Formats: sequence, structure tokens, C-alpha cells
Amino acid sequence: IRRPPRSTRKESSAASDVYKRQVGGRGRSERHVTVDAESRDLPTVGSDFTYLAEKKQDVVDEKASPILVSICNKSGWIRSDVLPTKSGQNKHVVMMLVNLYIYLGFARFIAKTDQEPAILDLKRRAISYAKSEHGIEILPEESPTYESPSNGFVEGACGRVKALVRTLKHSAEVFHNVQIPKDHPMLTWAVSFAAAALSRFAKGPDGFTAWYRLKQKPYRKALPWWSEKLLYLPAGKRASRIRDKWLPGVFLGVIDRSDELMIGTIEGVIKARSWKRLTLPERSDAPFFLKCIGTPWEPVPSQPGLE
Repeated sequence: IRRPPRSTRKESSAASDVYKRQVGGRGRSERHVTVDAESRDLPTVGSDFTYLAEKKQDVVDEKASPILVSICNKSGWIRSDVLPTKSGQNKHVVMMLVNLYIYLGFARFIAKTDQEPAILDLKRRAISYAKSEHGIEILPEESPTYESPSNGFVEGACGRVKALVRTLKHSAEVFHNVQIPKDHPMLTWAVSFAAAALSRFAKGPDGFTAWYRLKQKPYRKALPWWSEKLLYLPAGKRASRIRDKWLPGVFLGVIDRSDELMIGTIEGVIKARSWKRLTLPERSDAPFFLKCIGTPWEPVPSQPGLE
């Protein structure tokens, strides 16, 4: 084989050096190819941690109240929950993710996250529990390190949830004419209801909601305004016949599996099967709202362990 002339070799070497300098200077990684949800044979459920803190220096609040946001790429169903901790050793945290895996109804799907150690540990524990207790086959998948666009559909869900939470907080403050403290326990329920509202009422490009895509029927239940004071009928049997049948509370959200209402009271957050609206002036009650207590991981503080 004959070697190319010296002049040709010099030109080739110079062109190679120019190419290397151009690549090194631009410093671009490989592009992220957008994959349509329908093009995947297996459904993908993406999850990520996010925070409501807007300022970067607000590190303490960020660590104190992580939010787990998950979304299914097939139906667009979104679930978001404020967690007491990121640790997968907390049973409540693990069950939040497991309950979503069960609710979606897939026998086999992909669970996608980034490579943060906390969420990897949480995903591992949730996958193990779902497989051993419910026989669900879940394939773990991670996005490349520092490449959030590759998990873009989850990032988009986080942004939508946080935007709606801010809207709910602002509307409640205007409705009750009060400034709600950022650490008030009722705001933890606004995070859950934001995802529930998006899944039930927000329509996609196809004109359908996530609720319709998942259940093949429209959502027809009327809901009160978030934080609205109302009268509710407690779920289950009445503990006392002397106590009033209809009790006052504020609307905080709905339960996905049963579609029961979550009602905030001064004793804690409880389930309700029926509700009645008050007159318009009576629906706003700032002192009552601010006295309500309870979080998703401890709905009734006087009864620890009740979820």
C-alpha cells in the first residue's frame, strides 16, 4: 500500500487539529432526541425531587420539605407529595411511590429517575416492595449525570405542579384575606391537590385529560375551591349519635383510589364521603383555616401512625 504524499499528510493533520479545536471550543454534548410517549413499548413512570423554595440561599427550607413528583408518560397522570424526608428508610415515603405504581395498573413498566443517591435508594425499595407484594415487574432506568433534559417530561411536571401550588396559595390568601405562613401544614396538602387537579382537569394536545386516558371516562365530580370552608359528612360509621352529623371543615384534596375528600379540621385531616356548600360569606373563614392541623404523613397529630 502506497503512503499518501507528504503534503497531503500535512493538510490532513492540519485539518484534524482545526476540527479538534472547534469541537473543544464548542463543548456541546450529544443532542437529546425527543421520544414520543407512544413510541415506547413500555410505559415510563418518571420521578424526581423538587422544592418550593424560590431562592437558592434558602437551603434549610429546601432540605426540610422535599417534594416527590411523578408522572406517567402514557396517560400523563401526575402525583406530587410533600415528604417528611428523602430517606427511603421512612415507610411513608416508600409507600407514596408504591401506591402510585399500583394505582397506574401496569404489570410491567420502566421507573425512571436521575442518579441522586436518595431517589435511587427510594426507587430501589419501592421496586422491591411492589414486586414482592404485588408481582409488578419494574425496570429501573436513570438519566445521565447532570443531563436533566433527558428526563424532561418529569422536569416539566415539577414546574406545572409548583406553578399551581403558588396559584392555590395566592387564591386562598385572597379568598380568606390572610397571609398564610410558608410553613403552615395546610400548604403540604396544596402540593398533593395541585397534581390531582392537573390529572383530572388539565387537557393535553389530544383534548383529553390524564384521568380520561387512564380510566377511559371523563371526571364528572364537582369539587369545592381549595381551602373553602364547608360542611362534611365523615367517612365510616359515626362514633357518636349525639354529635352533629354534618361538621365544619376546609377542602384540601381528594384521594385517588376512592375519590373521597380530604377535609382539614382543628383536630386533623380526615376523609369525607359527602359535603355541602355554605353560603358565600360563610365559605371564607381565615381563623378556622389557620387553626387546621395535620400533614400527609401525620393527618391527625393526636393519633400518630394513622395515614
